[in-house]
Amino acid sequence: MSDRSAMIIAMPDMYSDLVIANRRGGSFDVSSSESYRMTTCGSCGPTQAGVVGYSAGNKNYWLRCSNCGRGIVEVSGKTYPESRPLSEPLGLPPAEQDAWSEVRDCLSVGASTAAVMICRKILLHLAVGAGLPAKDEKDRAPSFVAAVTHLRSEGLITPKMVAWVDRIKDVGNEANHELQPIMPELALDVAQFTEQLLRLTYEMDALMARGPEPGDGEGAQQGVVRGSETWHS
Repeated sequence: MSDRSAMIIAMPDMYSDLVIANRRGGSFDVSSSESYRMTTCGSCGPTQAGVVGYSAGNKNYWLRCSNCGRGIVEVSGKTYPESRPLSEPLGLPPAEQDAWSEVRDCLSVGASTAAVMICRKILLHLAVGAGLPAKDEKDRAPSFVAAVTHLRSEGLITPKMVAWVDRIKDVGNEANHELQPIMPELALDVAQFTEQLLRLTYEMDALMARGPEPGDGEGAQQGVVRGSETWHS
């Protein structure tokens, strides 16, 4: 007998409490109340999901979102993947969209230091995109101060936002040079500022390019709601 066979035989109870949905019959019918469950999808937010299966003893659930079709797992009352906070501004180019998506992914799993580092990198990237030279006379990347000064001169950072920029600078330096963890609340603050900066940089241009929707004088404003994820965790 192989080691693998012995392992399978030694764990016969591993599947004894697993309930599987089956159109042709099974432990529960797909039309019964057991076949759906209200939950929170990491991509869509609160939703009704189809039950693929569950463990009868401790009620761990394997679900499928009825909106996006992605898988959801509930373990002891906790849902995975967790909801991503904040939303995606309209008009983001692919690189910025990927970076911002990574920020939200980091926040959703508690990777606060990583989220802050990417936010700081996004701000430097936006400064270069707004005309700041990518290299100085010494062939070095621009400093954070140079990036902030340039963004202010371009009108992307208003005087009321300066305190937020200094907050990102200080937290970013801590993330760069120290091992002290960044609290989730502080990382979320930094990300919220970064989100607003992305909106100021890209979203208004995207809305202007699209124009108001026919028959709706407030179409452009409503488009922000329709084009972004408006729920927050």
